[in-house]
Amino acid sequence: FVAYFIGYRLTKRLINLTLSAEEISKDKQVIIKKDKNIIDEVSILANTLYIMQDKIFQRNNDLKKLIEKLEYSTIQLKKERDFQIALINNTSAILVLNNKYEVYNVNDTVKKLTGYKKSELKGKLIWDIFKDDSLKSIIINQSINDYPKEYENTLISKNESNALYTWSNSFTFNEYEEVEYIISVGIDISAIKEVQQKLEKYISLVNENIIISRTNLDGIITDISEAFCKISGFSSEELIGQSHVLMRHEDTPLDIYKNLWKTILKKEIFRGVLVNKRKDGALYYVDTTIVPIIDKNDRIVEFIAIRHDITQIYEQERIIKE
Repeated sequence: FVAYFIGYRLTKRLINLTLSAEEISKDKQVIIKKDKNIIDEVSILANTLYIMQDKIFQRNNDLKKLIEKLEYSTIQLKKERDFQIALINNTSAILVLNNKYEVYNVNDTVKKLTGYKKSELKGKLIWDIFKDDSLKSIIINQSINDYPKEYENTLISKNESNALYTWSNSFTFNEYEEVEYIISVGIDISAIKEVQQKLEKYISLVNENIIISRTNLDGIITDISEAFCKISGFSSEELIGQSHVLMRHEDTPLDIYKNLWKTILKKEIFRGVLVNKRKDGALYYVDTTIVPIIDKNDRIVEFIAIRHDITQIYEQERIIKE
């Protein structure tokens, strides 16, 4: 305001001096002489006015920058407020790390899981609050921008909790577009992992004991179980990509296979006993069920066949007949 006021007074003085000079020049009876004092004063005033205008311009720039900083601070405060609300209300585990990988903030879920207060966790390095510290070797020698987007780990706990969490990570940036914080959101996957482990055991049990094969619409084998390899004498590498004709016994009537294909192409389940030939030429009998797999558009996408080895039953019947 002071700068504007001084500039206004100087401008007004410069205008008055200019008008005086014009009046003198209009008087024809007076020899026009440049009054050195007036010229000097006008020059000084013009100079001063230029300097003041420059200072006003600079002051305006400073004010503009100050306003921008205030706006940025307001946005940051709003983000901080919103984030604090999210921390309180979110049931997932949330960790906030600074750009040195130190814990900056945690929510109540993390405090309950670990049994530690926020003050006890704050400042700890991320790998020091996980039971598996392998994360350290992954991130210690790389840029913060390469911090893993996702990983699984278990938080340290006074309560001896072993809950496994999957952590999804995202960044927040400062005004210079540098990483300021890492936000890690953890979801408990302990129950999922337990089910997955049981499922893997079940699949392993099925794979080792049930004779299963999958084929495409052309009857080409796409997948087989270990039990299938064991009974046929072929390896998976030898079977995948081949047709079941490879194991077909030459004495089997073709009508059986025609009926088989006719049934499954009608989207019906085929059941029957088939005679197959091992890699070494020996025969084996399997009670076979072939199921067409249908997609949501009611189209067949593949066939799955489940077999039970009944060779021993046929051998006993042969011995009795003899």
